[in-house]
Order: sequence, then structure tokens, then C-alpha cells
Amino acid sequence: MIIEEVENTQTTQVDPQILNFLDYVVLMLSQARSAEELDLIMDDFMSDDIIEVIHNNKELFSVLSVVWLDTIERICMRGEDHNFSLKILWLPIIFKQFDWRIEDKNRLRDLHTEATKNASEAETLYPYLILLFIEGIYLDTDKALANFEKQVRSIAKTEEDNENLDQLISDIMSLGWSH
Repeated sequence: MIIEEVENTQTTQVDPQILNFLDYVVLMLSQARSAEELDLIMDDFMSDDIIEVIHNNKELFSVLSVVWLDTIERICMRGEDHNFSLKILWLPIIFKQFDWRIEDKNRLRDLHTEATKNASEAETLYPYLILLFIEGIYLDTDKALANFEKQVRSIAKTEEDNENLDQLISDIMSLGWSH
């Protein structure tokens, strides 16, 4: 009996509901097939209740860093869908806030190289948003946003394009990015 009490105090007990929720999030991300579906997932993921659960279980939820990166790579970098939900740009902020890490530095570097190449050949905003996401994880978010602004200004053709970019950058900053 005493041994059982000692063992129970030495091991961390995880609420089965928290584990079920984590399984649910992983399942949702693995089944997502479009930016619209990611947008819906992010609506839930950004809620105060979910953030509190993640905050209270940081180590357990750190596995989501890899799952999110896999999902973004599958849908946004490898998929046919060229829509991008700005809510996804909240993820690098979460990475920083909860000290999530991608342990496979080579994979992250390769994704960064690919995203950089795709953006350098693009005349549309989409590849630059992907690059911003990857750089937000790979680099400091301040530096990533400054890089993004410099790069997208180079594809702006009109004053209206620049005004739209100003609004986009303001929207991104409202998610917690700054420069």
C-alpha cells in the first residue's frame, strides 16, 4: 500500500480526458485536407480554453509541434490547395510561447530552403506566406516578419498592392508578430 502511494506521487498522472483531447487534435490534423479545414481547426485551437489546457500540459502537448509541421507541409507545401489561413500564422507564436521545438533540424532547414526557393520564384503572395510560417518557426518571429515585408514589397506593383500589404502585415502583427 505504501509502495503504491509512493509510486503514484512519483509518476505524473495525466487526466484521461486530456489524453483523449490530444488524440482528438492529432486525429483532426491528420485528417485535414485543405486550408479551410485548417482554418476551422485553428478557430478551436485559438480559444482561451484550449490555450489554458495546452499551458497546463506543455510537455504533453509539445508533440503537436511535429504534427502541425507535418500538416502544414502536407497541405500547404505539397498539396494542391493554394489558399492560406492567416490563423495558421498564430502557430509560430504558440511554438515560442510554449517553447515547442522541432528536434529534426535538418528537416526544418530543408523545409526552409524549399520555401525560400519557392518564394524567390513566385509573383504571388502564397509562397511568401508559407515562407513566413517556416521562418517563424526556424528564426525569430521579428526577423521572419521583417524578411516577409521586404520580400513582398518587391512583388507589389501598385499603390493599392502596398496598401493591401500594409493591412496584411497589420493583421499578422495582431496575431502576436512584430518587427
